[in-house]
Amino acid sequence: MNGRRSVVIVDGVRTPFCKAWGVLEDVPADDLARQAIAEAVARIDLDPEAVDEVVVGNIAQPADTTTLARVAALRAGMPRRVPAVTVNRNCGSGVEAIATAWHRVESGLADVVVAAGVESMSRIPFQLGQGFYIELPDPDVDSGGFPFSGASKRHTRFPVSASTAWKLPSPEPTKRTPSASCGTGEEFSKSNSPIRGSTPSSKLPSVMVLQSWPESV
Repeated sequence: MNGRRSVVIVDGVRTPFCKAWGVLEDVPADDLARQAIAEAVARIDLDPEAVDEVVVGNIAQPADTTTLARVAALRAGMPRRVPAVTVNRNCGSGVEAIATAWHRVESGLADVVVAAGVESMSRIPFQLGQGFYIELPDPDVDSGGFPFSGASKRHTRFPVSASTAWKLPSPEPTKRTPSASCGTGEEFSKSNSPIRGSTPSSKLPSVMVLQSWPESV
């Protein structure tokens, strides 16, 4: 015996997959994950009290929900005692979440783990490095209000960091092309209830429930 347990994927669910700036642009990543997690648990009639951990893969963590896994888990009805962790691997966060959940169960650290992956490309924070500056007229010199009169050429430089740049509004895209594969995306974006009957082309976020498998079975 090597101490490892067998693991099974009990079930999975996903929301419609749409292009950025499409019909799901106003749905934040944590809400996408919340609805998928709640639906995955409901489909198999899983008691949230039986869940040992929630693992969510996400790259572009929203500025207002940096602990995305925890926020999504709590909003999906998970008990406060259930820990939740967000994992980050470029182009593979969802798979990393599944692998992490698998190892938790295989090693005996958990019996039931919910694994998910989610992104909202439409709502990624606009970030700039420390090397970028915003130049504004010096209010001590230009007294014409804002925008200033422009009578003086003296300006004040304000460094913009990643912690402040996300507050700046992103430019409106010149063209928005809805995806034909969105399926029930429009209805999904207007509803607060977990989506059911997703189209086969649905893709993100995806949620899987993993649990241990008795060796005697």
